[in-house]
Amino acid sequence: MRIEQHIVSAWAQQLTDKLIQDVIEALQKMDSAVMLSGDSGLKNVWEEVCVQVQGEQSFFWDSYVETMESLLAGYAEGLNSNARMALWAVTDQGWDYIADHHADDQGAAQVPVDMDAIVDMLKDKLLAVAADFSNQRVERFLARHEDGYDELDEDDDSEDEESDARGIGRR
Repeated sequence: MRIEQHIVSAWAQQLTDKLIQDVIEALQKMDSAVMLSGDSGLKNVWEEVCVQVQGEQSFFWDSYVETMESLLAGYAEGLNSNARMALWAVTDQGWDYIADHHADDQGAAQVPVDMDAIVDMLKDKLLAVAADFSNQRVERFLARHEDGYDELDEDDDSEDEESDARGIGRR
């Protein structure tokens, strides 16, 4: 890797890490008032995203994707043009452009920075973080939905125990 590619990659990684953290914090601030999972035991939208990435996507997955993309786009658009160019440069489209135009004297003057490519790249990285995220609420939610775990059976068992304790249901 050429030195300028290394420098751009390192800077883009720092920018990416910061943007991903900002989006996670924004999703964590979205609590029960905007959550779509109902009374799931999850605390915020970030946890909802994580369980869907790690488990099964809900009917509302497109809404979560729109929210993530909007946040990512907003934060990325808030960066200066050089920072956006660095992020774009590490996308497939950016690397191809650089390979084709690295010798141009005015190469940086007319760079076709594609925000959609930046957002897609950032979203992939955000979803990778969601795939690795875990806490007790996420683990409990995922365990509830694993094969062999039947929440209704557990509830029935506790009702049976209560009935037995009161002498109800005995023959």
